[in-house]
Amino acid sequence: MTETWLVSALCMTLYLVMGSRIEEKRILRYHPGSYADYRQIVPGLIPWRGCALDEVKRLQLESQALTE
Repeated sequence: MTETWLVSALCMTLYLVMGSRIEEKRILRYHPGSYADYRQIVPGLIPWRGCALDEVKRLQLESQALTE
């Protein structure tokens, strides 16, 4: 791997990690309750198997977000 590829890969990784953290803070400002509940169920960057919303919980969070 050349130095250029290494720097590019590091910059893209840093952008992805920092950008997702900034985005989460912004979403928490607009939907504090529902997004906090969502974050406790669904992992951030890597969606692990078995950590997903069921239909009932999804509908609950959506209705809660609409009232926030």
